[in-house]
Amino acid sequence: MAILPLYFGLYQSRLRYGINGPVGRQAALIFALIMLRIFVIIESRGKYPTMPLRLFADLERSSAYITRFFYMGTMLSFFFIIPQALQDVYGFTPLSAAWAFLPETVSQFIVAVLVARISMRFSNTQIVMTGIIITFLGTV
Repeated sequence: MAILPLYFGLYQSRLRYGINGPVGRQAALIFALIMLRIFVIIESRGKYPTMPLRLFADLERSSAYITRFFYMGTMLSFFFIIPQALQDVYGFTPLSAAWAFLPETVSQFIVAVLVARISMRFSNTQIVMTGIIITFLGTV
């Protein structure tokens, strides 16, 4: 109940003009915040919650959730925008745009196979920070 109005309020706030003007956006954001608050109250009092709030008490886990959120947002945006740019700006065909992703796919496969051995040599923090730095440098 809260995600759709939150999306609408945030997305519509980026537009300069809307059908309902700023009133519809503000109402959607307020409704979303109220519904999110109700969700948190219900989840904190429930015997078997859908999302146990104690998961967020651990700083390492909360940091991992936040990092994963932004990382996935960046990667999904990348995988959505780059093929369109390759086709619309650089004139690639859909197949050649797909082939352009092959080197990245191969490197991801190799790292996924080696991650178990890498995690024996380095701490999780070192691995995650290295991955975030590499991803950040690659997207800049």
